[in-house]
Amino acid sequence: MTMSQPATISAARRDFLLNTPNACTHWGRVTLSATWGCAAGDRRFVLSGPSGRHSLLVGATDAARLDAHWQAFCSVPSNFPTAIERN
Repeated sequence: MTMSQPATISAARRDFLLNTPNACTHWGRVTLSATWGCAAGDRRFVLSGPSGRHSLLVGATDAARLDAHWQAFCSVPSNFPTAIERN
């Protein structure tokens, strides 16, 4: 059985995360979201999973950078989908 790959974080997906309250993207055991309720300069993208938590300032993170971090975070073995999630 082959494992699915995480979705690419495009400019449209980045904008959706930023502009939609409670929006998130999941793959395996990883979640990507954007913080709310912060001053504009303090907003962050947050990646979280069993391997830990990582955040990036929104203003310094375009879609390509966000996707690179997303793909790398998803590649950590402890963040892979469990056998039940793959079925």
